[in-house]
Amino acid sequence: MINDSGKKDRKFGIVIQ
Repeated sequence: MINDSGKKDRKFGIVIQ
């Protein structure tokens, strides 16, 4: 799952730049 919020992505261990 990819969220527009980088903070939420961090919770999944995935960081999108």
